Amino acid sequence: MKGIEKITIQNFKAFGAEKTFNLRGKHLLVYGPNGSGKSSLYFALYTILQCDTKPTAKIVKYFNRKEDENLLNVHEPWNKSSYIKLVLTDNKKKIYTLNNKGLSPTDVRQRPVLSEMNLASEFISHRLLINFYNFRNSKEIDLYQVFERDIFPFVQRETGRKILFEEIIKELKTKGENGLKGKKQFDNWKAEITALNAELEKLITYIDKNATTFLHTHFQFKNLKIVVKVKKGFDFRKIGTTANYELLPPFIKLSIQQLKPPAKPKDIDRPQSFLNEAKLTAIALAIRFTILEKRPKKPEIKILALDDLLISLDMSNRMDVLKMIFKLYEKDYQLFFFTHERGFYNEIKRWTEGNDTAWNYVVFKDPVDNKIQTENDKEDIDKAKQFLRDNDYDSCALTLRKAVEGSIKEFLIKQKQYQDGKFVELSKQINSARNIILNKTHQDFKQIIDAFDLPHDILKKFPIPNNADIEALTGVTRGQKSKLKAIRNSISKLVVKHHKEHLKMVDTLNDAEHFVERALNLGAHTTVAPIYKTELEAALVIVKDLKKKLKEIQL
Repeated sequence: MKGIEKITIQNFKAFGAEKTFNLRGKHLLVYGPNGSGKSSLYFALYTILQCDTKPTAKIVKYFNRKEDENLLNVHEPWNKSSYIKLVLTDNKKKIYTLNNKGLSPTDVRQRPVLSEMNLASEFISHRLLINFYNFRNSKEIDLYQVFERDIFPFVQRETGRKILFEEIIKELKTKGENGLKGKKQFDNWKAEITALNAELEKLITYIDKNATTFLHTHFQFKNLKIVVKVKKGFDFRKIGTTANYELLPPFIKLSIQQLKPPAKPKDIDRPQSFLNEAKLTAIALAIRFTILEKRPKKPEIKILALDDLLISLDMSNRMDVLKMIFKLYEKDYQLFFFTHERGFYNEIKRWTEGNDTAWNYVVFKDPVDNKIQTENDKEDIDKAKQFLRDNDYDSCALTLRKAVEGSIKEFLIKQKQYQDGKFVELSKQINSARNIILNKTHQDFKQIIDAFDLPHDILKKFPIPNNADIEALTGVTRGQKSKLKAIRNSISKLVVKHHKEHLKMVDTLNDAEHFVERALNLGAHTTVAPIYKTELEAALVIVKDLKKKLKEIQL
């Protein structure tokens, strides 16, 4: 996959000494407690891409300690150089550098790949999502500031030459503030505002039409309808007695409807006073991901960076969102997940483990002497192998037990059978997983038998060698014979499927449970019973097989 090959950062926000992250085009999962520096990596990526459209005069302020807008590390010397360097997998010889001289290459025509990447990429943080609903209960939600900062710089108008909303707005502001000479110039300016409002209506109508579909498809809140409308378009007012004019922002209103069929939908003008944060976050995500479809499709390199995105959602909704992201965006985007929750990091890691050609795992630790500390994280299986090589059998057993627990938990969450926030013994969780699979087998067989609705005395004639014997049956109609053949065919396929997948999965669960009770529990509890190397070697095979099968099984 094409993407970011590596990023190097020095003297920028939390980064002091030079630090390079070799990504090799892979997705990246980052964990770090608050204050560890992980968000500085997120912001470094965001800044170097955003600066593609910023004037040099604006960029240099980020690297000048005398400026309030500077982004330099407060603990580093004043004369220490500061930079962000980016290398893309499309051309490893070309380096894009952001420093006190601006963004290089300086000529935008020499960085088309970076420019396209900036327009097509998306950065979404929890703090940014809060802006969708961080309004007083007495106020209607106006999304203009969200659009101004995070949508207009990336979305183009529909008709005519493709121009970014941000560029049109800036041009209109400048014309008005510089003064309009004569009626013709003034009328032309008003006509351009009218055209801008028409384009804004198209964009908002697209969001209003599609955001609810996205919400219902990927979230559990199917009783809500998202309503986004232009309450008031762009307008203007004269500045004093001059010929100068101020461009006034629109009012982009967000409200919802509560769906209670067959009753009429209930309009809710102020969602922030009615919904909890989980529902508000889901609505904000639905709008943001709907807008993502309006981004340019051409770029081969584009990233989707998510910083503490799902902390307001419960585990079930988190996993739904993750599945949605992987399904819709993993193939076409280089994904970046940043989180300060170790549990959530482990959930995503377990979800993506086993595909080391596609993912990087980085852990930020608490800084030492104000210096960032990071390490590349390994999968549980790889950690267990290393403990085994080091003859640390207790640690190996404990790591394998954690791997089993994590895989079972992930499976139960996918089946919506995990009891979030409640302690359940691992043996009971294994038993729950086994019952889910066995019950599914029973249900599948029952569904086939029930579908054909044959009397029991006819159904008893099913266990016969072949279809020729079915044809030879007496006292059975041609339609009943056809159904018996169909049952045999369906059950034959089902037997093969369940023997290959479900029943072998049950055998693997049984083996895992045996090792949890015997070898793996010995590593978790004080005991005089020895842990044997051969048992751990066998457990490694079982646990690896368990993780793979639980990921792949389709119920």
